[in-house]
Amino acid sequence: MTTVLVTGPADAGRSSVCAVLAAALPDCDVVEHNVVRPELTVFVASANAPLTLSDRELLDDADLAVLTKIDRHRRWRDVLAQNRAITAASGLRWVAAAAAPDLGEVMVDGLTEAVRSALADPDLARRRRIRAVRARLEGTAAALHGRIAARRGEVAALAAQRDELVRSRAHDRSARAAALRLARIDLGFRSRTRCAQIRGELIAEVAGLTRRTIPGFTDGVPARLRRALADTDAEITERLADLGLTATLPAASPELPALGGLAPTSRRLENRLMLLLGGGFGFGVALTAGRALTELVPGRAGAAAALCALLGTALTCWVVAGRRLLGQRAALGQWALTAVAALRDAGDQQVAARMLTAETELVRAEQRLSRGEPARIAELDARIRAATGAARREESAAASRLRRIEAALEDPRLRAPAMPRDQSPETPETLATESFL
Repeated sequence: MTTVLVTGPADAGRSSVCAVLAAALPDCDVVEHNVVRPELTVFVASANAPLTLSDRELLDDADLAVLTKIDRHRRWRDVLAQNRAITAASGLRWVAAAAAPDLGEVMVDGLTEAVRSALADPDLARRRRIRAVRARLEGTAAALHGRIAARRGEVAALAAQRDELVRSRAHDRSARAAALRLARIDLGFRSRTRCAQIRGELIAEVAGLTRRTIPGFTDGVPARLRRALADTDAEITERLADLGLTATLPAASPELPALGGLAPTSRRLENRLMLLLGGGFGFGVALTAGRALTELVPGRAGAAAALCALLGTALTCWVVAGRRLLGQRAALGQWALTAVAALRDAGDQQVAARMLTAETELVRAEQRLSRGEPARIAELDARIRAATGAARREESAAASRLRRIEAALEDPRLRAPAMPRDQSPETPETLATESFL
């Protein structure tokens, strides 16, 4: 049984055309699904718009084309003329039909006659054989072009991989070096900020010290400074961990120079001056108070003198003790500033030493990676050269085959005879569509 294949876009009315042809041609097997070698292929296009690029790809195996839905579109003749102009080079025959009209009657007589005429054409089998040969040659040419493009793509991919390797290594080196410099600046700033904060706290505490709290203050300052230095070390370790250097850099133990106690100083002259000033102040107060009490209580001059003497002595001791406490506070303040300065120096040294070790380890890691980088680049260069040579050989071998294929396609013997063209596109049936449009 003769097989007729109906192809085309699904929304062009392909199923309706298939059903109409199956009813009109009972001696033919009209199908929509692809078959290996149908005797006739009918392409269905809608009258709503001219052929698109995707539609033209389906026209390669078509023996006959039909424009459907002419009952819905008034300008179907313009679309038919444009489709004929698009397929003029292939000599494809076009007919108009209304297989499932919304208005009017079914108009498929021209389509069925065209199908019968095409099936009766003695050149149909020869045309299909020529078309199969041309399709095979064109497929071979496309495969050769694809292999050439694949070879070129392989070379381009290897070259891009090599460039990316070189660029990524340079970028990684500069990025990690910049990150280390930034970390050094930030850690130094944090260490100095911590020292300034401790300095302010110590000065405030020194201003409120008494003779009883001085020993606790001097004992607690070194522990506080060691905690601050440990915090700086922890920040350095955390920052190095962010840079991926923790595994290769063991944390260094924070070290703080021994602060010692207050340095003994010779205060003999200062003590004499304090005794002199305190005694003068106490003597003056005692003398003034004695005169006042003598005038108030004239009969008890001896008791008043003793009382004023005790008062003067107490004031003298108070002035001397207060002045000595102020001196101790001043000395402790200076000692605290010296301790904070030592902490700042230790923090700066710790940051510098740890970051220098990190830079050294980074340089060593870069050197280890760099030892393998030339080998990797050399391997890629070898692969690029091999792929380039293979691509050239592929192009050289394919060029001769492509020339033979092009010559074969230009051979007049592989040009299919044209299908009979319909010289009167407007039939009485199609003219009747104006009555219900």
